[in-house]
Amino acid sequence: MSEGWTNQLYEAAFEANTNYVMEFLESIPKTETFSIQSLTKHAREFELEKLVDLAATLISNE
Repeated sequence: MSEGWTNQLYEAAFEANTNYVMEFLESIPKTETFSIQSLTKHAREFELEKLVDLAATLISNE
């Protein structure tokens, strides 16, 4: 995913905006089944801190 996408995911998760997070997850290519399932699980279970941590790690590695 692009740097902009990752930044937007980070912001949405940081703001605890589950609906916005779910919108971003819909843009993941369907071939990335494991990523979609894992990230969606965290969003649905309101584990947004995990998404913030993941996005922050991706941002720092870019």
